[in-house]
Formats: sequence, structure tokens, C-alpha cells
Amino acid sequence: MTPIVDLDTGQVLGIVDGRDSEGVRDWLFARPLRWRLGVQVVAIDPSAAFRKAQRMWLPRTAVSVDAFHLVKLGNDMLTEVRQRLTQEVHGRWGTIH
Repeated sequence: MTPIVDLDTGQVLGIVDGRDSEGVRDWLFARPLRWRLGVQVVAIDPSAAFRKAQRMWLPRTAVSVDAFHLVKLGNDMLTEVRQRLTQEVHGRWGTIH
């Protein structure tokens, strides 16, 4: 399920079934062209499907990614690098007690 929310008012504008670009596309194309042209900023989580939908159907909009997802991406990358370095330096994954 994907909620579409007005960032200025917090009002839920719609709910798309699923988390794919086609569902978002269908929802957007049900809106008038004038409405779509008025969208200035899209706040999305960094999923490939949402980014694809934004690029294809709202190409003039700026993208804002929420802080939670940015921190999560940073933490995930740090964990990946830490695990890789541990493997390279110690020849193993994780700690053995």
C-alpha cells in the first residue's frame, strides 16, 4: 500500500494498492494535467519504483528523501563496509567467541 499525501496539509490524497511504479502511474494519470503540472516537490522513500514513477511522470519535480531513509541507507552501507573489511582483514565474517 502506498499513501499519497499533500506535504503542505498532511491530507491523504489517495492510496495506491501495492508499491510499484505502475500503481503510482495509474493514480497520477487519474489526476488532471493541470494538477500534475502544479506538483513541485515529491517526497519519496528511495525505492527504485517510486524514483522511476517520479522521473517518468513528474520529471520537473524536485525529489526529497526523508531523513529516516537517508540514515538507514547510510547505516546499511556502513555495515556492508564493516563486514567486508572484517572478512578481508580477519578472513571471517563477524566475531567468534
